[in-house]
Amino acid sequence: MDIDLPYIDDESNYLNKENNNEEMDGEEEKEDSEEEEYSEDSKEEEYSENSEEKDNNDESDDNDETLNENRMPVYNDNNEFTPYFENYTTASLFCWLQKHNISTNAYEDLVDILQNPKFKPIHAITYQLSINDIIWYVLNNPSLIEHMYFGPDVYSEIKSEFWHGTLWGESPLLGKEEIIISEMVYKCGDFIYYYNNGRYLGRLRAILRNENDSDNQYVLRVQKTLDYDHLPGNFKGSLRQSRSHKEHQYIPEDTLQINEIIYKHNGHWCIRDAKFSYQHPADYIKLKSSPPSMKVYKLFLDLYFDDFGMYRNVYHSLEGIYLQFENMPAYMRKQIKNHFVLGFVPFGGEDSWIIASLSVITADLPQGNNLTGVLRHGANKGCRTCTIKKELLTDYNQDIVAKSRYHHITNEEITKISQESVISIKNQLGTKYGLRLLPNILDQLKREKHLQTPQDIYHSTAGKISRLLKITCELFSQEGKENFIKIWKDFEKPKKWSRLPNPINHHASFMMSDYLRIAMIIPYILYRFLKISSLKENGIIGIQQRINAPHNNLIIKSIISCWVHVAKTMKAVFNSEFTADEYNNLQKCLQDELIILSKVFASFENLPN
Repeated sequence: MDIDLPYIDDESNYLNKENNNEEMDGEEEKEDSEEEEYSEDSKEEEYSENSEEKDNNDESDDNDETLNENRMPVYNDNNEFTPYFENYTTASLFCWLQKHNISTNAYEDLVDILQNPKFKPIHAITYQLSINDIIWYVLNNPSLIEHMYFGPDVYSEIKSEFWHGTLWGESPLLGKEEIIISEMVYKCGDFIYYYNNGRYLGRLRAILRNENDSDNQYVLRVQKTLDYDHLPGNFKGSLRQSRSHKEHQYIPEDTLQINEIIYKHNGHWCIRDAKFSYQHPADYIKLKSSPPSMKVYKLFLDLYFDDFGMYRNVYHSLEGIYLQFENMPAYMRKQIKNHFVLGFVPFGGEDSWIIASLSVITADLPQGNNLTGVLRHGANKGCRTCTIKKELLTDYNQDIVAKSRYHHITNEEITKISQESVISIKNQLGTKYGLRLLPNILDQLKREKHLQTPQDIYHSTAGKISRLLKITCELFSQEGKENFIKIWKDFEKPKKWSRLPNPINHHASFMMSDYLRIAMIIPYILYRFLKISSLKENGIIGIQQRINAPHNNLIIKSIISCWVHVAKTMKAVFNSEFTADEYNNLQKCLQDELIILSKVFASFENLPN
C-alpha cells in the first residue's frame, strides 16, 4: 500500500527527548547511510591514528603522538625547509615552477638556482602531499584535536559553527545517526509518530544536542506531514482525496511515500512535486556500522579550489587546492597554519574508526561549475545552483525552490546524455540541461553536489564591489575625478590598513581585501563631494531613464544608495554569528541590493552570482 501525503518542507517541530516519553511508532529505513573512509585501496577500512613504527618500549604509552618523524620522510633531516621539503633543491625547484607560470623572467632565477652550491641534481624528485597523511597528523596533534568537535549537531539559537548547521545534523557521515526512546531505536530519515498536543506523523530529520540543557538532552527535528483534511482548500480534490487513505490510523512499515510538497512563495501557498527537493542524506548514503568498542571520529572536510595570481595584476595564475577541517572552531579555521595545501596544479595511539566525508567544496564561479558538471556561467543555464535562464537571473520573483538543481535529477539527466551515441544529440541535451557531457570525478561521492558546492561568497562580494567601483569611476566627469581624488587623499583611513592607491587610476590592481575595505568608505566619500556636475552627461541620461528620475538629485541619491546597500549587505554576509533574525536580515539585504543595483546599472542585470 502506498500512502501519499504532502508535507511542508520549511517548517519543523523540535521535540525534547526528556519530555517525550510517550511510545513512538517509527518507520525504520532499511538502508543505512554510506560512509567515506580514507584508504587508498578501499572506501571501507579502519584508520589507525597511531604509528606502526613505534618502538616496543613506547607501546605502553597511551598518549597520542604529535608528529611521528618516521611517517614523514621529509622530517628525517632537521633542516630549514621541513616539513614540506626535504632540502634546498626540492624547495627551490618547486617555487621556480610556480613562478615559471607567471613570468618569462623566471628563467633568470632558474640559472641562479642551478649555480647555487646547495643545489644537488640527485635531490630533484617528484613532490606530492597526501590527504591520508594530513588526516593522520591532524588527529595525532594534541594542540589541534583537543579543540576539534566530533559530536552530534548542536541546537543553538546563535549559529557560528558548522555543527550548528543542517548538513551536520542530517548527514549520517557527520551527525548522530539514531536515538533510543522507550527501548525503541529511531534513525534519522525514519517516519515517526510524535506527540505535541496531539498525535502527529512526521519525518525525523536530525538528532541534535541541546546547547541550553545542562544535562545534554537531545532535541529532535521533525518535519511535519499533512493529511488531506489539513490541506488548503484550493489544493483539495478527488484525486488527492483518494490517495490520502485517511481511514488508516496506522501506516504499515515501508509504505509511506511523499509525492508533493506544500510551501509558501511570495506569501502564497504553492505545491510542487517532491522530486524538486533536496533528498535527506539517509536516502542515498549507506553507513557501515563501526566496531562497538572503537572510538569514532567523523571528519567534516572542506576542499577549497581556486585560481589565483601570485602578484598583483598578473595574467598567469595558479590553481590552488587546500583542505580544511571544519571540526575546528572558527577561530582556528582562520589561522593560516590550519589551511593544508594539497597542491598547486598549473602544470599538471589507539585504533579508531575514521569517517571522513568531503562535505563542502568551496570554489569560485568557473571552478565550482566544473566540479558540479554544469556548463560555464555564460551558458543559457550556467548556474550551478538553479536552472533559471541567464536572461532571468536577476528576476527576484523567481520561484527558486521549484527551479533549483537537485543531484538526483542531475544524475538522471547525465545518464540520458551518456546513453546517446550521436554527438550532436549529446550537445543538444547538454545545452538543454545546462550540463557537461561527461560526469565529474567527484560524482562518485555520495553527496548533494549542488547544495554542497556553494558559491564562494568572498569572490562574489569582492567581484561585485570591483564591478560597481569601475562603473562609478567611469561615470565621473573630469571635475568629479579631481574632487574624488582630493577627498580620497584627505579621508582618514584606519592605520592598520595597507596603503590604497586612488581607485580612479589603479582599481584594476586592487586585491579582494582592498575592495572590501573600499566598500566601507566609498559611501562617505561620495556623500562629501558628489553632485550632478561630477557626472558625465551620458551617464546622467542613462541612469535618469532607468530609474525614471523626475529631477537630478535622485540620480545622486541612487548612486550613493547603491554603495550603502552593498556595504550593508557585506556586513551581513560576513557576520561571524547568525540568529534567525539575522538570517532574515541577510535575505532582505541581498534582495534589496539585487533590486537597486540591477535597476540603476544595466551592467548588474542577470549576473550569474
